Amino acid sequence: MKNILLLISLVFSFFSYGQANRAAFHAYNDFTKIVEINSYDADAQAYFTAVGGLSTLEKDTWNSFVISAKANGYWSKIYVINPVLGSSAAQHAVNAKTPATYNATYVGTVTHTSTHMVGDGSTGYVNTGFNMNGGDADGFATIAVWIRNSIQGTFPVIGAISATNRYTQIYPWFGNTLYGQVNTNNSIAEATAYTNSVGLSLATRTGATAAYIQRGATQTTGFTTPSLITNNNIYVLAQNNNGTAAFFTTYQVCMYMIADAFTTAEASNFYTDFSAVITALSR
Repeated sequence: MKNILLLISLVFSFFSYGQANRAAFHAYNDFTKIVEINSYDADAQAYFTAVGGLSTLEKDTWNSFVISAKANGYWSKIYVINPVLGSSAAQHAVNAKTPATYNATYVGTVTHTSTHMVGDGSTGYVNTGFNMNGGDADGFATIAVWIRNSIQGTFPVIGAISATNRYTQIYPWFGNTLYGQVNTNNSIAEATAYTNSVGLSLATRTGATAAYIQRGATQTTGFTTPSLITNNNIYVLAQNNNGTAAFFTTYQVCMYMIADAFTTAEASNFYTDFSAVITALSR
C-alpha cells in the first residue's frame, strides 16, 4: 500500500512539475524573453558567411531585401549587387548575389565606412570585374548606383567604354541633367531639371533601340541606336576609359548593381525594396 501511495505521489509531482514549467515557458514566450534562432534565405546566408561580421540589423535588413527581390521577380536577373554592408574594404568587396564571383577589386585610395565607400577623386576606384561583353549575352542590361552626397560635375559614377566607342555609364548630375547609357555607341537617355545627385540612379537598355533611365522613382524613356556591347570591365567611382581609369569622383556610394534588363515595373520595385534598406540602416 505504501508503495502504491508513493508511486501516485511521484506521478502527481511529475505532472505538477511539467505544468509549472510549461506555464513558465509560456510566460517567457509571452514577454519575448526567449531568443529565437533566425533562419535566413539561402542566398542571403551565403552572402553573410562570405562577408562576415555583419550586425543582426544588417542581416535582417538584407534578408528582407532578398526575399522581396525574389517575390518581385528581379533577383534572378542580377549579376552583381553590392549593398556596401559592414565597414571594411574586405566586407565591401563581396558580391552579394554570388559571393564567389565578381567580387570587387579596389585600386588607389578608397575609404570605407559603415554607410558608404568613397574615392579620393584622383586615384581611387572600384573594378567590379564584370565585362558586359560575355557577362551579358544580348546587350540588354541594367546598371545602377545609390549615392549619398550631392556633387555636380562632368563625370560618371559608374561605367566603361571600349575601343570601338561602346558606352555603358551613368552621369548622375551633369549640368541639371541625369545621363545614362547602356551598350550604345553614342546615344544618351537623359532627364533634366535635377538639382542634386542623391539617391538611386539607374539606366537600362530593354531592346535593340529602347532604353530608359530612372532617378529615384521617376523614369524617363529614351531611344538609342542598336546595341553595341561594351568590352571592358565596369568601374565604379571612375570610368574605365578603354582600359584606363579616368574621371575619378568623390561620390559616396552605398550600392551599385549590374543586371540583365529590368522592366520598368521591376525597376520601380527595386527602388522601393532598396529604399527600405536605406531607411532601416539610416543611410
